[in-house]
Amino acid sequence: MGHVDICYQGKVISYGSYDPHSERLFGMVGDGVLFKANREKYIELCKRESQKTLFAYGLSLTDQQKAAIQARLEEIEDLLIPWEPSSQLMKRREGEVKHTYSYQLKQEADAILYKFSSSEFKTYFVLSTNCVLLADSIVGKAGTDILSPQGFIVPGTYQDYLDLEYTKPNGLVVSRSIY
Repeated sequence: MGHVDICYQGKVISYGSYDPHSERLFGMVGDGVLFKANREKYIELCKRESQKTLFAYGLSLTDQQKAAIQARLEEIEDLLIPWEPSSQLMKRREGEVKHTYSYQLKQEADAILYKFSSSEFKTYFVLSTNCVLLADSIVGKAGTDILSPQGFIVPGTYQDYLDLEYTKPNGLVVSRSIY
């Protein structure tokens, strides 16, 4: 299925169901958690912990687009409540006992975690209020408009859009890296 993060001014901003104690319906629903983390440390954690391949896209933004994105980030900031993940060990994939991923983010990627006081992002739902919706609510301020009319989009669709923009001579996407 994949995942979408934003990196802005050297910080990764990510949204998901990072509180396993609030998850229901097999992890499809839970408290919405946003974190901000050190970019380089986050990339290393992802590669080591999840064995993920990461695709990073650089956008060329005008001053007006940057201002719109900054304003949206400030709106989101006003909705956040600091949250501390539990240091409790939990059974994870294949019976492995480890700290929660959210705790690892805090310890290994210098992440600061938050929950939402209100807004549609207060509750995460994999089919609608997901990582792509949050990312698009931010990047969309730069002029992207890729959410489907039904409001449902998956990370792969977002990646397809970014790949297409990268091929355009004057597209929004000006760089692509793979980690």
